[in-house]
Formats: sequence, C-alpha cells, structure tokens
Amino acid sequence: MLSRYLLVCSIISSVLVLLVQIFRWQIVEAFTPFFFPFILTAVYGFFIITLITSVILMIVKRKWKPVVIQIVTIILFFTVPFNQMILKWNFYMKKEAREEVIEKIDNGDLKPNVDYNDSLIQLPNEYAHVTSGGNDIVVEEDGAVFFFTYRGVLDNFSGIAHSPLDEKPATHDFGGDFKEIVKFADGWYFVSSS
Repeated sequence: MLSRYLLVCSIISSVLVLLVQIFRWQIVEAFTPFFFPFILTAVYGFFIITLITSVILMIVKRKWKPVVIQIVTIILFFTVPFNQMILKWNFYMKKEAREEVIEKIDNGDLKPNVDYNDSLIQLPNEYAHVTSGGNDIVVEEDGAVFFFTYRGVLDNFSGIAHSPLDEKPATHDFGGDFKEIVKFADGWYFVSSS
C-alpha cells in the first residue's frame, strides 16, 4: 500500500515540478513575484520529501518505480530549456497579432495615450493578449515597439522588441538595463532587464 501511495506522490510531485517550470511566468504574473517563492517552496519541498522517501523505499523494499520517475524529472528539469521554449512559443503564437499592432501604430491608429508617460500605449482589449502585466506597450521615437512578456517589480521586466530597421536594441532602450538580448527573427528580439 505504501509503495502505491509513494508511486502516486512521485507522479504528482514530478508533474507539479514540470508544470511550474513550464508555466513559471504565468504563475508569477497571477500570484506576484512576492508570493511565487512560497509556491516554489511547497512544490519543490513536496518533490524532495517524496524523493527521499522513495530512495528509502527503494533500499528497504526494492521498489524502483518512484525513484526512476523522480530521476527522469530531475534530468528533464536540468536539461530541457523550458524558459526558452515558452518564450519562442509566445513569440510565434502572438507574432501575427503583434504585427497588426505595429501596423496600427505606423498608420497612426494607435498613439501614445497614457497621461504619465508619452511612450506608452494602452492597447484596446482585442490586443490585450499580446503583452503581459496590463495592456501597455512601449514605443520608442525610432519606431521600435516593446511587448512585455514579464512585467516585474521596479526595473525587472522582459519582453519582445520589434526594431523596424532590424537593429539590435541598445542596452538602455525602453527604459531598461538589458542583461540579455537574443534575436528571434529579422527585426524581433527578446530582451530582459534586471
């Protein structure tokens, strides 16, 4: 009975760890960066306790399945680039809608409309899904547009930047201090500020 219970716990804890890796930024956005460490502690703690118990069960009763499941999860955790996969998925799934927004900006249909910042555009609800943390995008004077993928606290943020001339964003564009700039496609870059 204990080995069956432990097998179920191994599966559940492994799935939770992988889901947290896959949906990390959606969880942070939903629960805030302040609450996210508690979620990580609960999920990883459950996984570690299950792993320790599985190892003990393997030694005492020669039950291998729970340990194998958790070892596979650990291998996946450290070898699969979940964050990059999710960012690429975000880019390709929302690229067409983002291009529509850029076209509306170029046509003059969308203009900066936020009182306290003349480079922000509050998007209509139909385009709310193209940027995270609100409906805002940032537009530079040279026509570069920034769509948030994570809108953190203070100066921590990341997103997809479009450069009309396919120029790599400068380190301080869009009010950031970019530590990471990765080209996704012609004119499109992922940038991360901290």
